[in-house]
Amino acid sequence: MLVVVVAVNLGAAEHPGAATHDSTVAPGAPRAIASPRADGFSAGPGWKVNLGAAYSDTFSFGFEDVLPVAAEALANTRWRVQSADTATGRIVTEWQPVRHLFVRLFLGEVRERCVVDVTPLGPRRSLVKFRAALATRKSLVGNPLMPSVRKEYKNGVRDWQRKVRVALAERSRMR
Repeated sequence: MLVVVVAVNLGAAEHPGAATHDSTVAPGAPRAIASPRADGFSAGPGWKVNLGAAYSDTFSFGFEDVLPVAAEALANTRWRVQSADTATGRIVTEWQPVRHLFVRLFLGEVRERCVVDVTPLGPRRSLVKFRAALATRKSLVGNPLMPSVRKEYKNGVRDWQRKVRVALAERSRMR
């Protein structure tokens, strides 16, 4: 028996050839597949990781201001933060089940996670990159629900970015 993990870009329908990573590990082999991937999206054996588009935005606030506010905004929007690394600027949420009824009906068992990378661009500027993924037991390629999933994802990221901006502005006014 072989365990196969495939990552597919959620935007593959819009970007032909955006296929992805395919690795195969025999049972009993070292569990490299379960160790964290460099991008933070390791889901474990048997899960197909479907990466969403990365959305970046520049904030006129320093790294030390943005990182805790970004983590707090995630926690306030139903995400459970697994780690927030001040050395790398990476925030990783826990994998959590998708509870949306239609998603479960059309896609089966689905988990979701997001990774936020905050990069300092200077003393008062930071680049914030948000990327989420769905982990499923079956391939999402060609699934008719995916255009709606991509649209909801994009709207969710924009809403989260707005919440981070508002929180940063409020904190700035309080100083």
